[in-house]
Amino acid sequence: MWEKFPRQQYDFLLGDGADLGKQIDTLEGHSRKAREKGAALPPGFRAHLGMLYLNSGSPDRAKALWEEEMAVFPESSAFMKRLLRRLDGPEAGQTVLSGGVR
Repeated sequence: MWEKFPRQQYDFLLGDGADLGKQIDTLEGHSRKAREKGAALPPGFRAHLGMLYLNSGSPDRAKALWEEEMAVFPESSAFMKRLLRRLDGPEAGQTVLSGGVR
């Protein structure tokens, strides 16, 4: 049901230059299919999609997805709040990647 989500996460974290737009479109497609079937998205799905949006220059969409991740998976709150603080804080405008903030 989660299709290639784990592989997409892996490819992004490798930093192999995969097209962000294509990755976003693919994950949005998975999200749409899940909604149509009434299926839940896996833990981290929204968080990862938020990272993709942030790195493609859409911080507002990233923020919304991270807030959704916290609401659906409260155990993610510590990490999501940290990302949100960095997004809104004095370091705003920096890009959040797998290795930290740049």
